[in-house]
Amino acid sequence: MVDVGLTLDRAENKKEEMKARAEAIDELMEAGTLEDLTGGSKDDIDRELSKITKRSNVESELSMLKTEVGKGQTKTVEKRKDTEE
Repeated sequence: MVDVGLTLDRAENKKEEMKARAEAIDELMEAGTLEDLTGGSKDDIDRELSKITKRSNVESELSMLKTEVGKGQTKTVEKRKDTEE
């Protein structure tokens, strides 16, 4: 009886490990870190649209960061002018 219990525990652990691996692979594929070499459900157009969207998001975030940095530099310049006077 003990052997059956241990075997069931091992099977359960293995199932959970495989499930976790599958979820990790799915997350990597969704993030674009891991490429689906089997072709998957996306065709070439979907992949290109996805790349363009990601690139656009990165460019808009970069623009926002540049704006924030520019505002910070403006405040620094204004503080310097105030201390010089």
